[in-house]
Amino acid sequence: MNFEQPKPDSKKYSDLINEIQKGIIKIPKFQRDFVWSIDKTANLLDSILKGYPIGTFILWQTNERINDIKNVGNLNIPETPDGTKVQYVLDGQQRITSLFAAYLGAQIQKSGEKKVTDYKNIYVNLDIDFSKNEDQIISAEPTGLKFISLCDVLNFSYKKARELSVRFTPAELETIDEYSTAFKTYEFSTVVLRKEDIDSAIEVFTRINIGG
Repeated sequence: MNFEQPKPDSKKYSDLINEIQKGIIKIPKFQRDFVWSIDKTANLLDSILKGYPIGTFILWQTNERINDIKNVGNLNIPETPDGTKVQYVLDGQQRITSLFAAYLGAQIQKSGEKKVTDYKNIYVNLDIDFSKNEDQIISAEPTGLKFISLCDVLNFSYKKARELSVRFTPAELETIDEYSTAFKTYEFSTVVLRKEDIDSAIEVFTRINIGG
């Protein structure tokens, strides 16, 4: 018998976003809806900024196309391109959707909720000492006098720095740049299941959700 054990790998933040936007990463319908609060998303991004582990994403890579899929965070995502393997999320969809919503600064209406959650309303507090791990640098409400939208930090560029130079000092812009780099270089732990049959994927999903 030849048993193939899935090997741990990693994805950078930009790769994860890119693969969602290209329709490569998809969420199957048997996953529950996106339910995380904006506070929980802010806590996740705070952990990433501080370099903490946030768990492993488990993906099923296959040529098979499942008709029963849901868009990430109810956002419109293109179909997977022909000839490209799709990666269905078996574990980590709340975290992946949070990362996508935060990057886009998206507005998401969650199932069963009347209000729309605006993910531009997550903030990076610049007047908090990074060395004090217990203090929340990223939060759903600003906690200090100097803050910036997390979306602007995640999408920070030379052009964005010029736009922000009227609001922030050179030292603050340097901090924003360092935080942006920390997000861009963070490597998310992933395990990709490459068995083609859907029964194996559903069995893995069931065991994760029943047995942790």
